[in-house]
Amino acid sequence: MGGYGSGKRRGDWKRPTKEESFVVSSTYFHQEDLLEKEQSYKKVASLTFTFNNSRSDSSIGVYTRSNRVWLEYTVKKDLDSDKEVSYSFPVEWTECYFGGYRPWFICPGLGCGKRVEKLYKPPSEIYFACRHCHDISYYRCNISGKPVKVAQYKRDKVAEKLGKTTCSSIDPLKPTKPKNMHWDTYEDLLQEWEYWDKQCDKMFLKKLRELSGVWDERREKN
Repeated sequence: MGGYGSGKRRGDWKRPTKEESFVVSSTYFHQEDLLEKEQSYKKVASLTFTFNNSRSDSSIGVYTRSNRVWLEYTVKKDLDSDKEVSYSFPVEWTECYFGGYRPWFICPGLGCGKRVEKLYKPPSEIYFACRHCHDISYYRCNISGKPVKVAQYKRDKVAEKLGKTTCSSIDPLKPTKPKNMHWDTYEDLLQEWEYWDKQCDKMFLKKLRELSGVWDERREKN
């Protein structure tokens, strides 16, 4: 069964990706003391999200008790108006092998009810639900067979480890050493980043040559 937003999809529809989606995690809630096993009172928090090391302007109001979580936020209804969204879903606890308890979200997707650690909300959807309900993929899967995008993706993943927001004054695109990172670690990551950066240029030039060959063939035929 589908979740929120499911139904017939057009031919140009693309699967949403994990990387572009908002995520709420039961493990994170537990680590931040937003969820406790014997929690008799309601806790309140506000969540903000980060995409590619850039903080999003969107935030979500969170209210928790030991057996339930409430979410409140605003989504764009159309160009001129917003929609206030408020709903809740259950929380289940399981006993850990070495003691203690672990919380799980029960997916609020229509007809779902799966016990999951994380719930996702892609940009095109209104509600949070599990990966199965939203048919969420990984960006890496969507670019399979596209060498330029694969190289860019791998370069950017290394850049994230190096603190993507910092740049060298010599080369604006070259990441500098993050604070508190060991030099050996930085140099290894920088070497990997430089490799994939060169691969990006190599694959891009290869693609240009392929396109140029196609145009030359068309000109000869005409």
